[in-house]
Amino acid sequence: MTINYETLGRSDQQIAYQLRHDASKLSIEELLYAASMAKTEAEKERIYKTAVKQYPDDVRAYNNLGVLAFDRGLYTEAKQWLEQARQKDMNNAEVNANLGLLALQQGDIVSAENYIGRAAGASNQNEVLGNLHLAQGKYAQAEQDFGSLKTNSAALAQLMNNNYAKAAQTLDGVTKADGITSYLKAILNARQGNAAAAQQLKSQAIEKYPWLSNWASDDLEFTQK
Repeated sequence: MTINYETLGRSDQQIAYQLRHDASKLSIEELLYAASMAKTEAEKERIYKTAVKQYPDDVRAYNNLGVLAFDRGLYTEAKQWLEQARQKDMNNAEVNANLGLLALQQGDIVSAENYIGRAAGASNQNEVLGNLHLAQGKYAQAEQDFGSLKTNSAALAQLMNNNYAKAAQTLDGVTKADGITSYLKAILNARQGNAAAAQQLKSQAIEKYPWLSNWASDDLEFTQK
């Protein structure tokens, strides 16, 4: 999902000082930039909420709060923020792209197609299209959409196309590796006949995300051949 902002005006130090002493003096661009530089998710959220309060007609702070909620797995909250953003601008490409990703996460492909159809020009358009095509079973198209992106979804598309060398490179390059990353690595190793490594990686994935045990117990990828 994409957080968007532009930078202009004061230096980083001046923005930080003003944020601490009187945030009402900061422009919307300065607030969004300050949030992008924040070191913690809680601080980002606080700044974005300040931006919403001070500039209620600007869609970007709503959009970015939706992204933060999505990344934390708070999908209901994410939808609320993104819907508020869309009420401000129904044709905003970034908002529609993020709503498309959210719809895909919830298994609603029809809604995802509608949102993504309005996402032309979004900075993450190719990634969004890749996820849509992945959900539609169009794996070759999805892999092409993702290009050189290093994400779990990109790796899954490569796995489904039996492009194991590329999938291995992608998984090793995932910036925020998580339980799904480990699970996909386990599948990759299982397909390549590395049973011991697959089992170890599967255990690591379940340790990070215990709910993956339900998938793993029924996953034919781990059936002894």
